[in-house]
Amino acid sequence: MNCRLWFPLGGMVLWAVILSCTTAPVPPPAPEPPAPALPSPAPDPRGELRFDRAEAASGARIRLFFLAAVENPRSAGARLDLADWRLAVDGRRAPAEAGLVPEGQRVEAGTAAAIPLGLTVDLAALFPKGAESAPAEVAADAVAELTAELAFSFDNGERAVLTLSAGTVFPRIREPEFSITCIEIMKAELINTRLKVDLRIDNPNGFPLTLSSLSYELYGQGRLWAEGTETDILLLPPEASAEKELRLVMNFIDMDRRLLDRVIAQGLVPYRFTGEAEAATGLDFLPRFRTAFDQSGVAEVVD
Repeated sequence: MNCRLWFPLGGMVLWAVILSCTTAPVPPPAPEPPAPALPSPAPDPRGELRFDRAEAASGARIRLFFLAAVENPRSAGARLDLADWRLAVDGRRAPAEAGLVPEGQRVEAGTAAAIPLGLTVDLAALFPKGAESAPAEVAADAVAELTAELAFSFDNGERAVLTLSAGTVFPRIREPEFSITCIEIMKAELINTRLKVDLRIDNPNGFPLTLSSLSYELYGQGRLWAEGTETDILLLPPEASAEKELRLVMNFIDMDRRLLDRVIAQGLVPYRFTGEAEAATGLDFLPRFRTAFDQSGVAEVVD
Protein backbone atom coordinates (compact mmCIF):
# COMPACT_ATOMS: atom_id res chain seq x y z
CA MET A 1 0.00 0.00 0.00
CA ASN A 2 1.47 3.45 -1.09
CA CYS A 3 0.39 6.76 0.50
CA ARG A 4 1.13 10.20 -1.04
CA LEU A 5 0.43 13.80 0.18
CA TRP A 6 0.84 17.12 -1.74
CA PHE A 7 1.38 20.61 -0.46
CA PRO A 8 0.98 23.96 -2.38
CA LEU A 9 4.15 26.00 -2.32
CA GLY A 10 4.38 29.29 -4.20
CA GLY A 11 2.10 28.09 -6.95
CA MET A 12 3.99 24.90 -7.17
CA VAL A 13 2.76 21.64 -6.14
CA LEU A 14 5.11 19.61 -4.08
CA TRP A 15 4.51 15.96 -3.95
CA ALA A 16 5.93 14.17 -1.08
CA VAL A 17 5.82 10.61 -0.37
CA ILE A 18 5.42 10.41 3.29
CA LEU A 19 4.56 6.80 3.56
CA SER A 20 5.14 3.93 1.32
CA CYS A 21 4.25 0.49 2.67
CA THR A 22 3.39 -2.88 1.24
CA THR A 23 1.52 -5.63 3.20
CA ALA A 24 2.26 -9.20 1.91
CA PRO A 25 -0.53 -11.83 2.14
CA VAL A 26 -0.30 -14.22 5.13
CA PRO A 27 0.11 -17.81 3.97
CA PRO A 28 -2.36 -20.40 5.43
CA PRO A 29 -1.08 -22.62 8.26
CA ALA A 30 0.52 -25.85 7.18
CA PRO A 31 -1.81 -28.88 7.69
CA GLU A 32 -1.04 -31.13 10.64
CA PRO A 33 0.24 -34.56 9.71
CA PRO A 34 -2.46 -37.26 9.99
CA ALA A 35 -2.52 -39.33 13.17
CA PRO A 36 -1.20 -42.85 12.70
CA ALA A 37 -4.02 -45.34 12.07
CA LEU A 38 -4.85 -47.57 15.03
CA PRO A 39 -4.62 -51.28 14.34
CA SER A 40 -8.02 -52.94 13.84
CA PRO A 41 -9.05 -55.17 16.74
CA ALA A 42 -8.64 -58.85 16.05
CA PRO A 43 -11.97 -60.42 15.10
CA ASP A 44 -13.51 -62.63 17.77
CA PRO A 45 -14.22 -66.32 17.22
CA ARG A 46 -17.77 -67.10 16.19
CA GLY A 47 -19.94 -70.15 16.56
CA GLU A 48 -23.23 -71.76 17.48
CA LEU A 49 -24.25 -74.67 19.67
CA ARG A 50 -26.96 -77.07 18.55
CA PHE A 51 -28.45 -80.23 19.99
CA ASP A 52 -27.48 -83.42 18.19
CA ARG A 53 -29.17 -86.40 19.85
CA ALA A 54 -30.07 -88.09 23.13
CA GLU A 55 -29.50 -91.66 24.21
CA ALA A 56 -30.48 -93.40 27.41
CA ALA A 57 -28.28 -95.89 29.18
CA SER A 58 -31.16 -96.65 31.55
CA GLY A 59 -34.37 -95.07 32.61
CA ALA A 60 -32.46 -92.51 34.69
CA ARG A 61 -29.06 -92.13 33.01
CA ILE A 62 -29.36 -90.02 29.87
CA ARG A 63 -26.56 -89.18 27.44
CA LEU A 64 -26.99 -85.81 25.71
CA PHE A 65 -24.92 -84.91 22.65
CA PHE A 66 -24.42 -81.36 21.36
CA LEU A 67 -22.33 -80.01 18.48
CA ALA A 68 -20.44 -76.70 18.63
CA ALA A 69 -19.70 -75.25 15.17
CA VAL A 70 -16.91 -72.66 15.70
CA GLU A 71 -14.92 -70.37 13.38
CA ASN A 72 -11.46 -68.91 13.94
CA PRO A 73 -11.23 -65.72 11.79
CA ARG A 74 -7.80 -64.72 13.10
CA SER A 75 -4.40 -65.17 11.47
CA ALA A 76 -3.17 -67.39 14.31
CA GLY A 77 -4.25 -70.90 15.17
CA ALA A 78 -5.68 -71.68 18.60
CA ARG A 79 -6.06 -74.44 21.13
CA LEU A 80 -9.64 -74.92 22.32
CA ASP A 81 -10.49 -75.75 25.93
CA LEU A 82 -13.68 -75.89 27.94
CA ALA A 83 -13.47 -72.97 30.40
CA ASP A 84 -16.82 -73.60 32.08
CA TRP A 85 -20.15 -75.27 31.45
CA ARG A 86 -23.57 -75.60 33.03
CA LEU A 87 -26.35 -78.08 32.36
CA ALA A 88 -29.86 -77.43 33.66
CA VAL A 89 -32.74 -79.89 33.48
CA ASP A 90 -36.17 -78.43 34.18
CA GLY A 91 -34.44 -75.36 35.59
CA ARG A 92 -32.24 -77.31 38.03
CA ARG A 93 -28.47 -77.47 37.90
CA ALA A 94 -27.80 -81.04 36.87
CA PRO A 95 -24.84 -83.06 38.13
CA ALA A 96 -23.35 -84.69 35.07
CA GLU A 97 -20.38 -86.69 33.91
CA ALA A 98 -18.83 -84.66 31.13
CA GLY A 99 -16.72 -85.64 28.17
CA LEU A 100 -17.13 -82.29 26.54
CA VAL A 101 -14.07 -81.11 24.60
CA PRO A 102 -11.41 -83.54 23.39
CA GLU A 103 -7.97 -82.67 24.76
CA GLY A 104 -5.69 -80.89 22.32
CA GLN A 105 -8.51 -79.80 20.05
CA ARG A 106 -7.21 -77.11 17.66
CA VAL A 107 -8.85 -74.63 15.33
CA GLU A 108 -6.37 -73.40 12.75
CA ALA A 109 -6.27 -69.81 11.47
CA GLY A 110 -9.13 -68.93 9.14
CA THR A 111 -10.84 -72.31 9.50
CA ALA A 112 -13.98 -73.76 11.07
CA ALA A 113 -14.40 -76.88 13.17
CA ALA A 114 -17.21 -78.98 14.58
CA ILE A 115 -16.64 -79.80 18.24
CA PRO A 116 -18.72 -82.64 19.76
CA LEU A 117 -19.90 -82.04 23.31
CA GLY A 118 -21.31 -85.02 25.19
CA LEU A 119 -22.34 -85.57 28.78
CA THR A 120 -24.28 -88.02 30.92
CA VAL A 121 -26.87 -86.84 33.43
CA ASP A 122 -28.38 -88.91 36.25
CA LEU A 123 -32.03 -87.92 36.56
CA ALA A 124 -32.44 -90.11 39.64
CA ALA A 125 -29.89 -87.97 41.46
CA LEU A 126 -31.54 -84.79 40.22
CA PHE A 127 -35.08 -85.84 41.17
CA PRO A 128 -34.74 -88.44 43.96
CA LYS A 129 -37.90 -90.25 44.93
CA GLY A 130 -39.38 -89.15 48.21
CA ALA A 131 -37.08 -86.15 48.55
CA GLU A 132 -38.63 -82.92 49.79
CA SER A 133 -37.19 -81.09 46.79
CA ALA A 134 -38.74 -83.52 44.32
CA PRO A 135 -41.71 -82.03 42.44
CA ALA A 136 -45.10 -83.57 43.16
CA GLU A 137 -45.90 -83.75 39.44
CA VAL A 138 -43.22 -84.71 36.95
CA ALA A 139 -43.78 -83.81 33.30
CA ALA A 140 -43.61 -86.51 30.65
CA ASP A 141 -40.81 -84.60 28.88
CA ALA A 142 -37.69 -83.06 30.37
CA VAL A 143 -36.27 -79.71 29.22
CA ALA A 144 -32.46 -79.47 29.16
CA GLU A 145 -30.22 -76.48 28.40
CA LEU A 146 -26.45 -76.50 28.07
CA THR A 147 -24.27 -73.38 28.34
CA ALA A 148 -20.61 -73.83 27.46
CA GLU A 149 -17.72 -71.34 27.58
CA LEU A 150 -15.03 -72.25 25.05
CA ALA A 151 -11.59 -70.70 25.63
CA PHE A 152 -9.37 -70.03 22.60
CA SER A 153 -5.62 -69.86 23.36
CA PHE A 154 -4.02 -68.41 20.22
CA ASP A 155 -0.50 -69.17 19.12
CA ASN A 156 0.44 -65.46 19.44
CA GLY A 157 -0.46 -65.47 23.14
CA GLU A 158 -3.88 -63.86 22.85
CA ARG A 159 -7.00 -65.38 24.39
CA ALA A 160 -10.73 -65.18 23.70
CA VAL A 161 -13.80 -66.80 25.24
CA LEU A 162 -16.87 -67.84 23.27
CA THR A 163 -20.11 -68.54 25.19
CA LEU A 164 -22.67 -70.77 23.49
CA SER A 165 -26.05 -72.15 24.61
CA ALA A 166 -28.55 -74.65 23.25
CA GLY A 167 -31.54 -76.53 24.61
CA THR A 168 -33.58 -79.62 23.88
CA VAL A 169 -36.57 -81.64 25.05
CA PHE A 170 -36.34 -85.40 25.57
CA PRO A 171 -38.80 -87.99 26.88
CA ARG A 172 -38.49 -88.81 30.55
CA ILE A 173 -38.28 -92.57 31.12
CA ARG A 174 -39.68 -93.63 34.48
CA GLU A 175 -39.09 -97.09 35.81
CA PRO A 176 -42.01 -99.43 36.45
CA GLU A 177 -42.95 -100.08 40.06
CA PHE A 178 -43.50 -103.55 41.51
CA SER A 179 -45.61 -104.62 44.47
CA ILE A 180 -47.10 -107.86 45.75
CA THR A 181 -50.82 -107.86 46.46
CA CYS A 182 -51.34 -111.44 47.61
CA ILE A 183 -49.42 -114.60 48.47
CA GLU A 184 -51.40 -117.80 48.27
CA ILE A 185 -50.32 -121.16 49.73
CA MET A 186 -51.14 -123.62 46.95
CA LYS A 187 -49.78 -126.82 48.45
CA ALA A 188 -47.77 -127.41 51.61
CA GLU A 189 -45.51 -130.44 51.59
CA LEU A 190 -42.94 -131.72 54.03
CA ILE A 191 -39.99 -130.13 52.29
CA ASN A 192 -41.49 -127.78 49.67
CA THR A 193 -44.43 -125.44 49.58
CA ARG A 194 -45.91 -124.14 46.34
CA LEU A 195 -46.91 -120.49 46.31
CA LYS A 196 -48.91 -118.30 43.96
CA VAL A 197 -47.82 -114.69 44.11
CA ASP A 198 -49.89 -111.90 42.58
CA LEU A 199 -47.50 -109.26 41.35
CA ARG A 200 -48.72 -105.79 40.42
CA ILE A 201 -46.65 -103.70 38.02
CA ASP A 202 -47.37 -99.99 37.50
CA ASN A 203 -46.27 -98.11 34.39
CA PRO A 204 -46.01 -94.35 35.13
CA ASN A 205 -44.99 -93.47 31.54
CA GLY A 206 -47.16 -91.98 28.84
CA PHE A 207 -46.27 -94.84 26.49
CA PRO A 208 -46.65 -98.63 26.80
CA LEU A 209 -43.93 -100.84 28.22
CA THR A 210 -43.34 -104.48 27.38
CA LEU A 211 -41.64 -106.52 30.10
CA SER A 212 -39.64 -109.21 28.33
CA SER A 213 -37.81 -110.75 31.29
CA LEU A 214 -37.93 -110.74 35.07
CA SER A 215 -35.52 -112.24 37.57
CA TYR A 216 -36.41 -111.94 41.24
CA GLU A 217 -35.95 -112.99 44.84
CA LEU A 218 -38.83 -113.09 47.34
CA TYR A 219 -38.11 -112.64 51.03
CA GLY A 220 -40.70 -113.27 53.75
CA GLN A 221 -40.14 -112.40 57.39
CA GLY A 222 -36.56 -111.50 56.45
CA ARG A 223 -35.83 -114.96 55.01
CA LEU A 224 -35.33 -115.93 51.37
CA TRP A 225 -38.46 -117.81 50.36
CA ALA A 226 -37.98 -118.32 46.65
CA GLU A 227 -36.30 -117.03 43.51
CA GLY A 228 -36.96 -117.40 39.84
CA THR A 229 -36.91 -116.05 36.29
CA GLU A 230 -39.80 -115.23 33.97
CA THR A 231 -39.84 -114.39 30.26
CA ASP A 232 -42.46 -112.82 28.00
CA ILE A 233 -44.08 -111.19 31.00
CA LEU A 234 -46.81 -108.79 29.84
CA LEU A 235 -47.66 -105.52 28.13
CA LEU A 236 -48.15 -102.53 30.43
CA PRO A 237 -50.53 -99.86 29.06
CA PRO A 238 -49.44 -96.22 29.42
CA GLU A 239 -50.07 -94.74 32.86
CA ALA A 240 -51.78 -97.95 33.99
CA SER A 241 -51.06 -101.15 35.87
CA ALA A 242 -51.24 -104.86 35.15
CA GLU A 243 -50.91 -108.00 37.21
CA LYS A 244 -48.73 -111.04 36.71
CA GLU A 245 -49.15 -114.35 38.48
CA LEU A 246 -45.95 -116.01 39.66
CA ARG A 247 -45.73 -119.68 40.63
CA LEU A 248 -43.00 -120.26 43.19
CA VAL A 249 -41.57 -123.18 45.11
CA MET A 250 -40.37 -122.49 48.64
CA ASN A 251 -37.86 -125.00 50.03
CA PHE A 252 -37.77 -125.68 53.77
CA ILE A 253 -34.49 -127.58 53.88
CA ASP A 254 -32.70 -124.54 55.33
CA MET A 255 -35.68 -122.97 57.08
CA ASP A 256 -37.92 -123.93 59.98
CA ARG A 257 -41.35 -125.04 58.70
CA ARG A 258 -42.94 -123.47 61.78
CA LEU A 259 -42.11 -120.05 60.38
CA LEU A 260 -44.55 -120.61 57.52
CA ASP A 261 -47.17 -121.88 59.92
CA ARG A 262 -46.95 -118.63 61.89
CA VAL A 263 -47.24 -116.63 58.69
CA ILE A 264 -50.35 -118.54 57.66
CA ALA A 265 -51.90 -118.05 61.08
CA GLN A 266 -51.28 -114.28 61.00
CA GLY A 267 -52.67 -113.85 57.49
CA LEU A 268 -50.11 -111.14 56.65
CA VAL A 269 -46.40 -111.31 55.87
CA PRO A 270 -43.79 -108.57 55.62
CA TYR A 271 -42.07 -109.16 52.31
CA ARG A 272 -39.19 -107.88 50.24
CA PHE A 273 -39.21 -108.33 46.47
CA THR A 274 -35.92 -107.64 44.66
CA GLY A 275 -34.60 -108.30 41.20
CA GLU A 276 -34.19 -106.93 37.72
CA ALA A 277 -36.48 -106.59 34.71
CA GLU A 278 -35.97 -105.74 31.05
CA ALA A 279 -38.50 -103.40 29.46
CA ALA A 280 -39.03 -102.44 25.82
CA THR A 281 -40.34 -98.93 25.11
CA GLY A 282 -40.81 -98.83 21.35
CA LEU A 283 -38.90 -95.52 21.32
CA ASP A 284 -35.75 -94.88 19.28
CA PHE A 285 -34.52 -92.75 22.16
CA LEU A 286 -34.40 -95.83 24.42
CA PRO A 287 -35.58 -99.02 22.68
CA ARG A 288 -35.17 -101.11 25.82
CA PHE A 289 -33.64 -100.81 29.24
CA ARG A 290 -33.00 -102.87 32.33
CA THR A 291 -34.35 -101.73 35.64
CA ALA A 292 -33.51 -102.96 39.12
CA PHE A 293 -36.14 -102.97 41.83
CA ASP A 294 -36.20 -103.50 45.57
CA GLN A 295 -39.69 -103.22 47.03
CA SER A 296 -40.88 -103.94 50.55
CA GLY A 297 -44.37 -104.12 51.95
CA VAL A 298 -46.96 -106.29 53.68
CA ALA A 299 -48.94 -108.82 51.67
CA GLU A 300 -52.00 -110.88 52.52
CA VAL A 301 -51.43 -114.62 52.86
CA VAL A 302 -54.24 -116.95 51.80
CA ASP A 303 -54.15 -120.65 52.69
